[in-house]
Amino acid sequence: MSEERITQEYLKVLAEYGRTMLSVQLFELTLMGLVQINQSEPPEKVPLEEAWKQVQPILDMTAGQLRKELEKQGRVPDDLLDEIQIAANTRNKLAHYYLLEFRMRSFSAGGVPREAMEEMVMARALFQDLNARLEELTHQRAKERGRDRSELGDLTEENLRRIAAEVEFDEQR
Repeated sequence: MSEERITQEYLKVLAEYGRTMLSVQLFELTLMGLVQINQSEPPEKVPLEEAWKQVQPILDMTAGQLRKELEKQGRVPDDLLDEIQIAANTRNKLAHYYLLEFRMRSFSAGGVPREAMEEMVMARALFQDLNARLEELTHQRAKERGRDRSELGDLTEENLRRIAAEVEFDEQR
């Protein structure tokens, strides 16, 4: 789309898309954390290389692969696994097809389709809700295993959400 045809309305939808994709990234990080917390406990003191061997494959997994791993681990209820699958499918559509589809619909409509902003708001709400429930389950698993999640440093899920909220607030000013 040429720059002269990009309207404020178009930019607002793209900004909402960016916020939605941040929620998608948080979803993937939360899935990674849940997969990791459900893995077998390493010995008390392991060299960094050994610990990395356990974590590295998780970082390379897609949302769908993480969901399958959670299913194999058998610690997540089936209804939640179904919701994770829906979110993974939604993530794939957003990442691979949404912008092209949005551009085509905008061209056909002669401007930004009315429902475009609502779609992004609804998609973001889906991920935020699911993220909160997955984070709670991860916290519960950590507690069961005697882990203090506050020891993870400054980049906890709660802090990532706070940063995202601050960015969103700044953008709306």
